[in-house]
Amino acid sequence: MLEWKGNSIICLLLFKIGTRTIKNRIYFGPHGTMFADKDYIMDDRYVEYLRARAKGGAGLIIAGMMTVMENARDLAGIQEIHDKRVVPMLRKLAEAVHNEGATVLVQLCHTGRESDPELSRLPAWSPSAIPSCAMFRDVPKEMEEEDIHEVVRAFKRAASFVKEAGLDGVEIHGGSGYLPQQFMSSVTNIRTDEYGGSLENRLRFPIEVIDAARNAIGNNLILGIRLSGDDFIPGGNGIDDYKEIARQFEATGKIDFLHVGGPFYEGIYGLGMGMQVPLGFYTPHAVGFKEVVDLPVLNDFRINDPVQGEKILA
Repeated sequence: MLEWKGNSIICLLLFKIGTRTIKNRIYFGPHGTMFADKDYIMDDRYVEYLRARAKGGAGLIIAGMMTVMENARDLAGIQEIHDKRVVPMLRKLAEAVHNEGATVLVQLCHTGRESDPELSRLPAWSPSAIPSCAMFRDVPKEMEEEDIHEVVRAFKRAASFVKEAGLDGVEIHGGSGYLPQQFMSSVTNIRTDEYGGSLENRLRFPIEVIDAARNAIGNNLILGIRLSGDDFIPGGNGIDDYKEIARQFEATGKIDFLHVGGPFYEGIYGLGMGMQVPLGFYTPHAVGFKEVVDLPVLNDFRINDPVQGEKILA
């Protein structure tokens, strides 16, 4: 169990997100483990992995990421949440984490152009036919309007599975250069229809996803979104752009928290946060978001010990 031996206890104070009271301000964030079966459904190893983190003291667990469609598959072993067969394992996860006194959400994701067509045998999708410069580099299919609607429905379906399984809510992955961020950035979105051009249009898809997820889970569960503070690519969005995006997401009245995320894969440190990355690298982005929203802001990446966390919270 977590045992604090310092002079301050901010990180152990109760913390409210939406309708839930979290037992402390320590959370275990989503990341790839490849703990999935041959059908890309989370397995018992993953349940035990997260249960142990809850037992260790984390007040909030965010499971995932879990992709909402087959064509979002990016790595062998990635967890998916587009098939109702995932519900029994989600229910097992909810029970395991709740028994340790923690709150548990599921992060939902569509990777867009960062998917691997060799795994899914399906084309990658993106707002525009602009390939990534990072991993797979396939030219993605420019999404038609019906494709966009299909992805929105997929997020809604996945969120409904989370609710059915008895978990506490959903986080939408809007960072790491994945599909929502691909719509937000004018580097990857050069559409000329209602989903491209102005910031209002570029936010249309992620806001439709937010609306769909909220409709699926109702008002009693938590809904948040992970949001980068900088694309870290030439011509991309910077912190001032994302502060405005944060304002507009809050203005929907549908989300309960923001979660600072990483940049596009081809951006600085986009593919990893190793020891070469300065401690608290994204903390300035979290501070920037808190300047413009009243929502709780989750901050992670290279926050390696409680003393550092206490300084940030103070």
